[in-house]
Amino acid sequence: LEAVGKYVDQYLGDILDAFPKFDDIDEIYRELATAVTDYPHMRKSLGAVDWSKRKSHHLRLQYRAFMRRMSKKQTHFGKTVPGTHDAQQEVTRKYQGRLCSVLKQIDENLVSLEVARKALRRLPELKNAFTVVLFGMPNAGKSTLLGKLTTATPEVQPYAFTTKSLNLGYVHGIQFIDTPGVLSRDHANDIELQAEIAAKHADLICLVLDPSMDDAEQKRLLVRAKSIAQVLVYVSKTDLYPDTPIDGVRSPEELLAAIQPIAAEHVSVKGKPILS
Repeated sequence: LEAVGKYVDQYLGDILDAFPKFDDIDEIYRELATAVTDYPHMRKSLGAVDWSKRKSHHLRLQYRAFMRRMSKKQTHFGKTVPGTHDAQQEVTRKYQGRLCSVLKQIDENLVSLEVARKALRRLPELKNAFTVVLFGMPNAGKSTLLGKLTTATPEVQPYAFTTKSLNLGYVHGIQFIDTPGVLSRDHANDIELQAEIAAKHADLICLVLDPSMDDAEQKRLLVRAKSIAQVLVYVSKTDLYPDTPIDGVRSPEELLAAIQPIAAEHVSVKGKPILS
């Protein structure tokens, strides 16, 4: 009885410890958690596991005390009365039955929490540093740019929507975040929402424009980006479209040279560090 109870308490406690205390984490992580999980259901499921842990602990104490009282009654002059062992086994079976009933009530919660845990593990560990978010339409060249600017090796494919989560890279102490592609529409899906959240918390947005894509759509993205933070425009795929009339930086080296003074000024004014 004691061994089973302690194991279940530890098991449920480990599940709760695998999740952060959402009221204590940075706002960007709370928002990203909302984007990549069914956040209300996850919080409800964590509450259900916490209830089951407390219920399991209470049952263990209750049946342990009952077993001790029964043991005292079933001894006579220091000798065990016949049948005591069978009675104790019956009490243990009843305890295990009630414990199984408690755990069965959270079956669905445990499954949903495992899905949420895997989604949360895919979130990057952001650092407190000057941050540039690479923002733009699907297949605009954001991941390629991250790979050219930093030592990061994001997946790059010749089709849209390859990037489904945030990718990080660092150069000269500046944090770059490659984001999933977004479309200029009112309601973003869960993947696009990650890009919107990252842009909201950016110190600088690098809007990656693709000369082969719809000009009006990209202009709407530019207006949206400028409403969020300071924006630098990077024109991608200029090797394929050298005569594009789009204004903006056209090489990773030029982009980095434009970012560094902005980062230095930001650090002196707001105090957010450039990483050593």
